Amino acid sequence: MLHGADSKKVIVLGLDGASWDFLDIMISAGSMPNLKTLISRGTRGILESSFPPITPSAWPSITTGVNPGKHGIFDFVKTNYENGEQTLTTTRDLEHPRIYEMLAMQRIETMVFNPIPAYPIVPLKNLKVASIAFSPKPVYHPDHMKKYALTFPDYLELFDAGGKTVDKDLFLDLKLERTYQRVSIVEEALRNVSWSLAWIRLQDPDDLLHTVGDIAYSSGKVHKMFAIIDRLFDVSHDLADLVVLVSDHGFRRYTRTISLNTLLYKEGLAIPESKHGLQDQYWAWNQSKYSQEREGGFRPPRVLQKFLQAHEMRLLTKLGNFALKISNRPYQFPKVDPIGSRAYSPTPYGDAVFVREASDLERTRQALTGREGIAEVKTREDVYWGPYVTRSPNLLVMVDHVNGYRHGSNRIERHIWEEKIAWDHHPYGVALLSGERVQPKASVLITSWDMTPTLMSYLGVPLPHDADGTILKDLLDTSPVDRHDYSSNWNLAKVL
Repeated sequence: MLHGADSKKVIVLGLDGASWDFLDIMISAGSMPNLKTLISRGTRGILESSFPPITPSAWPSITTGVNPGKHGIFDFVKTNYENGEQTLTTTRDLEHPRIYEMLAMQRIETMVFNPIPAYPIVPLKNLKVASIAFSPKPVYHPDHMKKYALTFPDYLELFDAGGKTVDKDLFLDLKLERTYQRVSIVEEALRNVSWSLAWIRLQDPDDLLHTVGDIAYSSGKVHKMFAIIDRLFDVSHDLADLVVLVSDHGFRRYTRTISLNTLLYKEGLAIPESKHGLQDQYWAWNQSKYSQEREGGFRPPRVLQKFLQAHEMRLLTKLGNFALKISNRPYQFPKVDPIGSRAYSPTPYGDAVFVREASDLERTRQALTGREGIAEVKTREDVYWGPYVTRSPNLLVMVDHVNGYRHGSNRIERHIWEEKIAWDHHPYGVALLSGERVQPKASVLITSWDMTPTLMSYLGVPLPHDADGTILKDLLDTSPVDRHDYSSNWNLAKVL
């Protein structure tokens, strides 16, 4: 559909966690004929996610056109390294406006479902928002978007199906039912709300693969679910001049897990805290160790000391199992002490290590470099640039995804490496541009922050003055555009 140069309409369908190997199976099985049609009329590509490839940092990189060092969000939480406290990242932590907000500042109507981050909404004229994503309650702006926010089902299928002891059949039944509801609500909004850019983010693929990745590729219910999602590609083709599919990261099956904090513990850089569960046992164990520096008191024979040190984790695990069994307490490996540790990984998602003192930076880097399961270790300045780089931990750990490794828990585990099958994030997501002005090409590699400058150029809108991405001129018929400082108005709007 073509509306003319002055009234171009763009729909972006964001499928959180989608990868081409999964979508291609859905297409081959006949579950997504509308997506297949759009691919035949456009250019598909691989979207290289920002680092780390997780929702809270990847989506802002895509929607702002800048790297995390400029938009300021690196993880689900922000960590206060003075006291170790962590709080969920929100819009207040986002230092750069997203494409739908920048267009609204240019008096262009935009509509977005489930932006990341979503709470609190920065209310702008010409911006329409409905979201339940990572919010304490449904949020919306303006008032006529309320019905969409309140009726859009939250992503609670996992919890409603049993949580950690999930009933997979029930989970898929709930997922199928609620996906239908979500798609129907989005369809209604696309047809009835005025917009020039509509950005829709659906979390269903990520939820699905995290929970039932082992059966997702072959389940009939999953194929039905994606046949429902496929309706949005048909609606988008009817309503928009340009249809874009994008994901924040991909997904794959991993066979091995690496525990960064266990590695750092064994290198003498991280220490456990004492609060609950096995932490108490670790505290007692560390207090009872006889080091060369400790004076006075009885010392076990050196052979016994070495035996105890070598089998510390196994002995503690057995002791913990017994203690927790008779006390009916949940089993947990110890957390890292964020204050006492010289270096530690703050979260299981960020693939990063905070080093407290500059004098320990090189020692920590050497302890991680060349280890099994780690492809590369870089400083934050090697990966990010911009005024907010120092919000990131000092070292970034590129886990060896190619050879089947993923970063596991950020607790201190029994082993550094563990044989464990799990479905988790991969740096390569999906990208597709389909429309009458798209130049069909073979599969291309697109950087996260290329998408927003390309779409803004297509719409004839000035780019952000600090954009990191490039305009994909060889894929899309775009217009020369100026640069504009959106961030000053954004920061003022956040304050107001």
